[in-house]
Amino acid sequence: ITVKNTNDADFIVPDSREGWVRLLSKVLEACFATGKSFNYSTVLVRSAGKPIGGFGGTASGPEILVEGIEKIVGVIKEREGKKLRSIDVLDIANIIGSVVVAGNVRRSAEIALGDPDDYLYIKAKRWDLGNIPNWRAMSNNTIYCDSYDHIAEGVWDGYAGNVENSMSSIITAAWPVIETNKLNKISKSFARNGSILKLFADTFFLCVYAIIRPQFESLFVTF
Repeated sequence: ITVKNTNDADFIVPDSREGWVRLLSKVLEACFATGKSFNYSTVLVRSAGKPIGGFGGTASGPEILVEGIEKIVGVIKEREGKKLRSIDVLDIANIIGSVVVAGNVRRSAEIALGDPDDYLYIKAKRWDLGNIPNWRAMSNNTIYCDSYDHIAEGVWDGYAGNVENSMSSIITAAWPVIETNKLNKISKSFARNGSILKLFADTFFLCVYAIIRPQFESLFVTF
């Protein structure tokens, strides 16, 4: 998959969010479905610093898109002939996030959910180990388990925080598993009434429910 900034490239990326997504879709299709290479052109993508009318902010330029595609392809090529691991999927999602935030007003709010015994995933943001790609800062990584007993001691390694700087690298929280129909009632209520106050009230109720419930059914640990 190569860049060919001419008007006769196999795919010319439209100057829109949808156009960037279409390029990513074609890349993933080439890697996992067709196996066919192609070239693409960014000649239509506005240069860095140009204002974005509808969405706000300024354009990041085509360079960040090209760089992001190269990184994603690199992650996939590293696993050529093998299955992707959860850490690879996390990297791809984080790279996408890093491309999204490049336009100075856009945000990437990613939450990853993994298993308590997936050590590659758990160590994804162990910056103290070195050789950790900076794009992994794009997500809050969470593990799901039914009990603290299921959490290996290694989960806490490297996330003790820096007391001198009054910073902590780990946040732990326990919430009950709230039935899907309760969440559905909230979303339906908001859609029906269009009331942000109603949405806030229902959400606040669930938060209180989570705090006072004496027996937690499941745990989420975020780091």
